[in-house]
Amino acid sequence: MGFTIDWGTLAVSIPVIAATAVGAVKFVAKAYFKKHIDERFETYKNELNKDMEEHKNELQKDMEKYKYDLEKEQNEYIKKLDSKMKISDAYIEMRYTKITEIRELVQRFYFTVKNVSPADEILTSPMENELITHLESNRLYFTIDFINLIQKFATIIEETRLKKYKSHALSNSDRFDSTQKLAFYEDSHSSLKKMEKSYHTIEEFLRDDYLNAKVV
Repeated sequence: MGFTIDWGTLAVSIPVIAATAVGAVKFVAKAYFKKHIDERFETYKNELNKDMEEHKNELQKDMEKYKYDLEKEQNEYIKKLDSKMKISDAYIEMRYTKITEIRELVQRFYFTVKNVSPADEILTSPMENELITHLESNRLYFTIDFINLIQKFATIIEETRLKKYKSHALSNSDRFDSTQKLAFYEDSHSSLKKMEKSYHTIEEFLRDDYLNAKVV
């Protein structure tokens, strides 16, 4: 039995096989390029996110450095003024006057908030604004460290007076039970302690760095 070729069948099969092969190649190629494109896009996206994060960090660092340089410059300026013997007697006298004035404000607001009745309407008055106004109009006479202490104290004064008044107001309300009222009182008491600590920190700073005398 001899081997024979059906040329008619072969003629039909070859195009079919070729078409199938081309289709398979196109499918594989399409899948490959899709995967390649997806990988490139993911890499690009990761690099873009990384660049954005680095740019954000650099911007934050620049802002912090700028703030640090400004504060350093002002501190150095004040130190130079302090160290120079050519500072006028008028400046020295005025500086001491301004320091004394702001200390008197700190003491007045501290003892007012500490000792006044929780029901006193004075606790609703933004007394700390006077302190900030005096501070800002006389920055030349103070170092950055002292300015920061006063600004922090002003914030604490506001917080403490409002919590003290709120605690009293809510204690007479039927909307809250005894547990809630106790929590309000403890929160107010905590703020009073924080205010006391801030006040004594300022007094110690004045004694050591400004007044050169025992603060009572």
